[in-house]
Amino acid sequence: MGRRGSVGPVAFLVFGTEPSGSSVPGFGFGYKDVVRVRRFLSVLLVLCLSPALAAEGGVVLALSGGGTRGFAHIGVIEVLEEHKIPIVGIVGTSIGSLIGALKASGYDAAEMRRIVGDLDLPSLLAENTGPMFVFTGNDRRARTSTVSALTYKKSGRQRGPLGILTGDKLYQYFTQLMRHVTVTDFYDLPIPYAAVATDVRTGEKVVFRKGNLPSVMRASMSIPALFEPWEINGRLLVDGGLASNLPVDAARELFPSIPVIAVDVSDSPSADRVLNSYIDVIDQSLTIMMRRTTEEEARHADLVISPKVRGFSFLDSSRADAIVEQGREAALARIEEITALSNRGPGILELEGTREGSDIVEDVRVEGLPEKAALDLRKRCLPWIGKPVDRDRVEQTLQRLIASPGIATADYQLGRTESGDLVVLLDIRQSPELEIGLSGYTTNLHRNRWLYLKGTARGLLSDYDSLSGVVRLGEQWGIGLSYQTAPESMNAWEVNFAAHNWAMETSGGERDWDRYALGVNRLFSWGDVRWGLGLAYERVEGTRGSGDDKRDAVGPTFFASYDTLDIPSDPTKGHAWRLSAWWPNLKEINYRFTYFKPLEVGDNWRTYFRVGYAEGDLDFRGHAVYLGAAEELYSISSRPVEAERMAWASVAFRRVLSRSVLGLVAAELFGSYGHAMDRDYKKIASPWEVGLAVNFPNNLIDIKLAAMYGSEEFKIGFFLGVPIWDHYPLP
Repeated sequence: MGRRGSVGPVAFLVFGTEPSGSSVPGFGFGYKDVVRVRRFLSVLLVLCLSPALAAEGGVVLALSGGGTRGFAHIGVIEVLEEHKIPIVGIVGTSIGSLIGALKASGYDAAEMRRIVGDLDLPSLLAENTGPMFVFTGNDRRARTSTVSALTYKKSGRQRGPLGILTGDKLYQYFTQLMRHVTVTDFYDLPIPYAAVATDVRTGEKVVFRKGNLPSVMRASMSIPALFEPWEINGRLLVDGGLASNLPVDAARELFPSIPVIAVDVSDSPSADRVLNSYIDVIDQSLTIMMRRTTEEEARHADLVISPKVRGFSFLDSSRADAIVEQGREAALARIEEITALSNRGPGILELEGTREGSDIVEDVRVEGLPEKAALDLRKRCLPWIGKPVDRDRVEQTLQRLIASPGIATADYQLGRTESGDLVVLLDIRQSPELEIGLSGYTTNLHRNRWLYLKGTARGLLSDYDSLSGVVRLGEQWGIGLSYQTAPESMNAWEVNFAAHNWAMETSGGERDWDRYALGVNRLFSWGDVRWGLGLAYERVEGTRGSGDDKRDAVGPTFFASYDTLDIPSDPTKGHAWRLSAWWPNLKEINYRFTYFKPLEVGDNWRTYFRVGYAEGDLDFRGHAVYLGAAEELYSISSRPVEAERMAWASVAFRRVLSRSVLGLVAAELFGSYGHAMDRDYKKIASPWEVGLAVNFPNNLIDIKLAAMYGSEEFKIGFFLGVPIWDHYPLP
């Protein structure tokens, strides 16, 4: 996804259509003239090659959108493979772009059956599906998600949200499916390919035959209202079905003189249809909007195959095999006509694609960021130059960027200069200039029950700075402000201010403090590693039996983290560790270390490991450590253990019970152990717990229910939302 005017002719060939009157940079004539020349050359090429290749025959497939009903495309392709009908080219819309890309990139029908059979669509659509345990990674957005949010541009106009789902997990899935694809021109795939999307601003059809294939697939499948639009080359794109749900016209333009077989899996509006959810309403609305254009383009096809998919749900992947069979039956019923059309075709054309040069990266370019931020990001990517493109490394870098609150989307393209050099193009879209959100957290297990009001303003003193604030309302009040000169994923300066009340009933008695803190940090980032140095000042005023009246402290701070979690909101592999330290008054170092490790075991099972160690200062109660205060052990969170040192470990086994578009229902069997010690490492307490939890992570708010038995007693607890544990000066 990149505005690629700086890489020569790569840019203007990405789209198959452009607004009328546009011109090609450096050529002096209009885009329509280019299209006419391309059409003429293509026809000439067909005429030249036809005598030699006529015996081979071939057809072009135009694959429609239609949600998971599009699995029927696989059945049609399966019949063509069995009857050795050559597929000369494929043009797909929405789900047709996915199935078409699979076939064009080298998957056969059997492999595609396996892919859709294993497809866990609800998990891809449910974007907040994490475990019960609080993460120890660095993704603040995942940990402090809002129930509702408003965003504004600098003009003051409200923007967003633009869709219920971000579609990030879907894009990551496409990336995994297309890891074997190294070309940027889709004519260079085993089968020439193109995909159709819709420019949501202009309503124009946009035909892609170049670019980053997973990004193009994501754009083509951006169902309006359900997914946020996808941006490519400055164009905001939604589902291609709005402009061309049955892409016959695009197929005829891209592959002239070749018979076009259209596969229509769209539904028809029905007054008898039962609408049970907002998904059904979206499906019915799209069907109504697209029906006329679908019927019109169907008349331009040489043959239309219409599998009997009515009655199958729009986003139901559980009946994949039955849907594939409908496509197979429909194709077998028309096999004589298909064969006759194939024999009419000119054969497999040697279409002119981009001449791929070396796979060695010659340059990295960044677009969408202010100059300084773009320069910092490019410096981080300099090790890529002079080496073959490492997609894992590129995608990992983008994941780190997306985890930063200041980054809305991050994508990449592999482009070519005029001389054929390989260029990695990073296209970044910043978050809106102003965000205001509402969130909260409550539980019956301890007193930390809060309502959060959160806001972030960007571009105040420089192009890429940000000021974030949170107001915490509840029995324990709090406010916090944080100013950063750059995103968390880049090198930056950070200034923090926090004021809050901290109250709890501990094993040593009731504690209550008002805390005020101010600090400055210098943050550094390199790949998966983040670290920082700073100076912090804190005033603690104790009341109600805290044992301390007032204390001021100042000293250096340090933190370091290493995070390779693949998906911050629902990790399946990788690990994350974090070390935070503060040296108040240069007397006794307070620090906290945490480690988190997920492990995927089959499709429905996950295992999570978490360990931690912390040291404080028991002589000053405000700087002691409190085992259970941040849910190290749920069962003692209402009465945490006060100590000088503490260690803890947790393990959980999660089983997914059911899936839906809104989220998952998962059960977790967990066990935790903690060990609290005094200054001489003598045991104060060793609490433990085992329990069973039911987790309802969804796209609105986390819901958890847990029953646990521990060293104290049997407890039943509930949790709504995600807590914001105070992380300053220490987590």
